[in-house]
Amino acid sequence: MKRKMDAERERRRAAAARRAREVGPPSLPEWPLDRLRPRFSSEAEEVQFLRSYDFSKYWESKRASDESAPEGTERDLVYRLRLAKREMEALQVRARELGVPVSIVLRDLIQAMPRDRGIHIDPGATALLPVEPSTNTPAGAFAHLSIANTGPAVFRVRCWMRFFTRDNKELFTREMPARWASAPEPFNSSASCDAVPAIDFWKMSLGYLADFAPREEHAVAVAIKFSDGTCWGWTPESYVHQWRHPDWRLPSELLRVRAHVMADGRDFYADFVLDASASSAEFKIRLDRMVVPMPRISAESEVGEFERRLTVIAGEKGRIR
Repeated sequence: MKRKMDAERERRRAAAARRAREVGPPSLPEWPLDRLRPRFSSEAEEVQFLRSYDFSKYWESKRASDESAPEGTERDLVYRLRLAKREMEALQVRARELGVPVSIVLRDLIQAMPRDRGIHIDPGATALLPVEPSTNTPAGAFAHLSIANTGPAVFRVRCWMRFFTRDNKELFTREMPARWASAPEPFNSSASCDAVPAIDFWKMSLGYLADFAPREEHAVAVAIKFSDGTCWGWTPESYVHQWRHPDWRLPSELLRVRAHVMADGRDFYADFVLDASASSAEFKIRLDRMVVPMPRISAESEVGEFERRLTVIAGEKGRIR
């Protein structure tokens, strides 16, 4: 009796398989070619999504766009990727499910990642000093950069500046620490109104650091120009030198400025133009498409330059003796 039931079951299975081959797979709606795949809260939700649409034309268009990508794009780069065995097996299983190469699965994962998360550095507004009664013109102006946080909250963010001439000659031997405009001015509020304001060095230290909430912006002062034509880099210590720090005097010419922001252990750079010969109203940080980005200064080159300067200094001391 049992053998008869097993034989009947096998006969029905064979008949069902034959009908399925004749009918073919169920037709599914095609996923639009110009539509990005959604995000999923669980693997089961993603599996259900993959079973609900036909992706043959979608992946075919992706492969065609990859093949037609112009030379010199980032897709010409080759990277070695070390994966654990389970990670590689998971990639291969996903690629087999979709009928595409593993590289396309990786690209799709990268495209689904949240972008534009970090620090943005852009030209900021010019802040004019009060008008001088004798000349009826502003006593000077501050040039600012605007720093925006497009990622999660970051704390104790620092900023530095480097200054270069038009022929990429660096003006100073080190980065200038910039001052965050949101920090309180380093004056002792307990001093008498008639007395000369006393410097509060604890408040001065607050100018080196800034905290950023998500999507928050802060301005950082880069330089100050006075009505007498002199121009100076602006740092928290400038208050000690009557706003004219002798270490950071800038020539009255077109300068290139490199901003360096360190946030959450990551370094962000941006290059700008500052015309130190301009009037107070035109004294501002600008973007200039004609400016060729200067090469980043690596730690190795920094150490080499420092050692070279030590050698020069030692030689000069020897000649003086």
